[in-house]
Amino acid sequence: MKKKALNVFKIASTTLASLLVLGIVFIYILNINKFAGLTGDDFLYHFVYTGEWPAKNGARTYQNLWDWVQAIYIHMTQWNARLTSIIFEIAAMQIPKSLFNIINTIMYLILGLEINILASGKKFIFQPIKLLITYLLMWFFLSGFGSTVLWVSGAANYLWPTTIILAFFIPYRFNYRVKVYYSIAAWIALIFGIPVGMSNEVGGATAIVIIGMFTFFDRLGGNFNDLWWKIIGVLSNAIAFVVMLKLSSKSAETQNYGVHDRFAVHVVKVVEGTWTYSGPLLLMTLFLAVGLIIVQRKFWKRVFSEAARSELERTMLSGMIFLLGGLVGVGAMIFSPVLFPRLWFAVNVLLIIALVNFLGAYEMYSEKSLLSRIILMGSALGLLYLMIPSYQTHMNNLKKSYNVFYTHEKLTAQARKNGEKTVHLPGMPVTTDLYNPYNGTPYIMPGNSKKLWSNVWMAEFWHVDQIILDNDVAVQNSGQKDFNLITSVNTFYQKHFRPMKSNSKLNQTDASGVSVKDGRVKDIVTNRIDNGNLPADKPWLRNALIRYVNAKNGQVVGTEKITSPINEEYDISNASFAGYQTLKKNPKKYIFSESKNQLIDIKVKPKSKRVTIYFNQSTKGEKKTTLVETRDVDAKVGQVVTVGAPVGFKFLRNDTTQTFTIRDQSNEQSFNVIKLPLIERIQSEIWIYYAIAIIMVLIVLDLGIAFFKKSRKNIK
Repeated sequence: MKKKALNVFKIASTTLASLLVLGIVFIYILNINKFAGLTGDDFLYHFVYTGEWPAKNGARTYQNLWDWVQAIYIHMTQWNARLTSIIFEIAAMQIPKSLFNIINTIMYLILGLEINILASGKKFIFQPIKLLITYLLMWFFLSGFGSTVLWVSGAANYLWPTTIILAFFIPYRFNYRVKVYYSIAAWIALIFGIPVGMSNEVGGATAIVIIGMFTFFDRLGGNFNDLWWKIIGVLSNAIAFVVMLKLSSKSAETQNYGVHDRFAVHVVKVVEGTWTYSGPLLLMTLFLAVGLIIVQRKFWKRVFSEAARSELERTMLSGMIFLLGGLVGVGAMIFSPVLFPRLWFAVNVLLIIALVNFLGAYEMYSEKSLLSRIILMGSALGLLYLMIPSYQTHMNNLKKSYNVFYTHEKLTAQARKNGEKTVHLPGMPVTTDLYNPYNGTPYIMPGNSKKLWSNVWMAEFWHVDQIILDNDVAVQNSGQKDFNLITSVNTFYQKHFRPMKSNSKLNQTDASGVSVKDGRVKDIVTNRIDNGNLPADKPWLRNALIRYVNAKNGQVVGTEKITSPINEEYDISNASFAGYQTLKKNPKKYIFSESKNQLIDIKVKPKSKRVTIYFNQSTKGEKKTTLVETRDVDAKVGQVVTVGAPVGFKFLRNDTTQTFTIRDQSNEQSFNVIKLPLIERIQSEIWIYYAIAIIMVLIVLDLGIAFFKKSRKNIK
């Protein structure tokens, strides 16, 4: 009775802990979703798709099912044939953004649950630590998070279809056996294989490999009808995938991205991209796989035999299949003309599934030893420690972009109310933050707005005739706040774990990559005057030196020489210096004396201004530069601004920071940057690999202990 009560308590407590994890993740992901505005293709997919540009008689909204059929057909024949993604994209843009945020957050939760189900089956709800680790891994390794999770069109192409793909994997992963109604199972496999195959290129290709391998390894020891419906699913997936490729091969999208690098250069880029977006995850997964194979020496022999597999062997095999699927996804990128970070989304999802499977196998082999529990708990706490500041950093970047989008919504709404047809809107800052949906997606552009694709669709969406980029328009603050839980966690974290201090030489810029401090004006003669301009035949003339003094720090920021006869009254009420505002309490007139060194102090204060900083990537052998990021800094004339290079880049002289002084003459500042070599990117994050090494050493130690225990038990 006591043991039964203890089991009930354990089940209840672990279930509640898992539900708590799901609740907290829901709050965090919903919070970041509400700060992600619309961008790029979002505006287009709100309307019936008739092509890249609006129809001559104007864009029209969806009114009936026939509109959907027409739009999907035109899209599949003209742009791409990702049937599943097209349906999701259209559907997502027919609902309010607030409702999309909730649905998208639920999809994110479903993806994490499916990853755990594919590792642990029904027992996932009793494993809150692994569930937490899964969502933390998703935060760090869902490649191109902004364009695959937060961007409406991106989520419809990557996050949402992936939930269907993983659901399709479940009966294959657990070798589901249909006791009756085999034909129904075959029809279900046939129908669901189509949206999986026509989801996206990487997802569809890897799905064929994964369900094909599960079908191959489970071909023996069961009823032929069970093998039959699985084969139907594989064939349905494969045929749908081939149809998608065939329809897309001559599409406008393929032609748009159809220029390849040289093969060797492209392969190098795939390898570099894999290390950048998947490196630590792939390293952990491979290491754990090798460790498990070493201690399970008969694993491959038993896998290829007709003998029934144990739960441990089944879990290890599942991890191997998903790992191979991820590597196949990387290989498929060799044939992709472009290598956007979002291409690694499906790869990293498969690697996370493989890693969680291997963690489950490790627990089983070590029989849930104390060390295994400590390792899992320590890993979860370590990832959580890194995730909290990471979340806040990316949120700070995203909020700046959202304020611009919010300004666009407000100004266009006001224009419609006033009957105005042309709206001037501020530009969206360029960013390299992969958690920002505005990274790499088209938005408002300068030029003839009637001929700019993004401007045209934004005008259609907001029901105005013309949208014009105008950076003189002020950006408004949305006033939207984080959820209270997130604010409280950030406050607690900063107070107890990572107080913000700037005494380190490495911390020369703040979280935005910019810091501002007062500068010093050099080489200004302020205590004597040059009288060389006074003619000898006019002894009644005198010079006076006006010194413009910063009222805040007493620094002389500029000088001006004036000339007048002795005892004459001189009007200095309009005295001013570029970049500074003359204070009202200054003298309005000055009477010249006989002194030959007359000084007049005029108190001023520096003007505030916004300067846009442009970071342009230079590529060896090419004269043309590419804009990779912009930052806005609010500062006063004369202040010195220190800027850090964008993530993954450095300045031309190998510096990580540069400084410049705010001048009155310009509102722009440009810097050329170069991409960090792969080895330098690894070195900049070397502590991550040290942490992985420590965890792996502990796991090997625990596996070794378990191996020797089992060996001794077998000898006895």
